Amino acid sequence: MLEPPEPLAIRRRVSFSEAVCAGCQTVEGVLAARTYGTEGTERAWAAGHIAVAVDPERRLAKDLRPEVVVDARLAKKNLDTTMEEAPLVIALGPGFSAGRDATRTM
Repeated sequence: MLEPPEPLAIRRRVSFSEAVCAGCQTVEGVLAARTYGTEGTERAWAAGHIAVAVDPERRLAKDLRPEVVVDARLAKKNLDTTMEEAPLVIALGPGFSAGRDATRTM
């Protein structure tokens, strides 16, 4: 999970983005931990945790080469998501078109 340095979530107590500020956050029994770089992310995954990294430029996603990318920012327009980011790219929000911006839209 990638977040900006100051997450935009409103209900922070029930959002994994709170891990950016607190270092970790548990939501419904699932632990998310703030990570740094690919090694920290992979360690969090190995421990069964959600990795939350501050990476506004989305460089980490390119290094990790994920199989699935979900853009859940609910932006009114496509900010920077491309279908080349992963074999499956899912985009949430009104500003995306399946086949142009993402593999699937919702």
